[in-house]
Amino acid sequence: MNGPADDRRRSLEMRSRAQRRRAIGRGAAPLRSIGAGVFSQGGESLVSRLNGHFRVLSDLCHRLEDIADHLPDHVDRQDALHVARSLCATVMSAHDFEESVLFPLLKLRFAQDADIKEALESLHFEHWEDDMFAEELAEALIGFVSGLEPRNPEALGYMLRGFFGGMRRHIAFEKAQIVPLLKQIEVSRGA
Repeated sequence: MNGPADDRRRSLEMRSRAQRRRAIGRGAAPLRSIGAGVFSQGGESLVSRLNGHFRVLSDLCHRLEDIADHLPDHVDRQDALHVARSLCATVMSAHDFEESVLFPLLKLRFAQDADIKEALESLHFEHWEDDMFAEELAEALIGFVSGLEPRNPEALGYMLRGFFGGMRRHIAFEKAQIVPLLKQIEVSRGA
């Protein structure tokens, strides 16, 4: 059968394969250009931690946009290579925090709210799509910078704009929908 349980199982299998590929060496450390310590748990609220991820992802989007704006001949190749090598780890770091910390908490706290459950399920699949897109984009950037692949700046620009545009919409949605729920939980817990 092709039900929700099968979809979730396939999603987890795909995510596991992606994580194994990164562990073998295709990934790199997350970007740390803004708020390097923001992911520590030392007394920070969940909202603060999530906002830290948003800042790092927004910085990533800005850097990707800068690369797209300077295609084809004025790209800072060293910066593009750094962004490409840290792209997957940066995105996965934010998604892992949401999937392992925030979503279980929200599912528990709002177990009876079907709309929230549906929104979290949609975000889960968006995360999976973003993770796969990040891998493809990282490979395309490395290929472009290294000259190992045929130069197609139009296609790369389209990929870059598609990725950072989608990521910015994703962040805006979570700021509008998820952050208020987390604030509600923190207020009720006296955080």
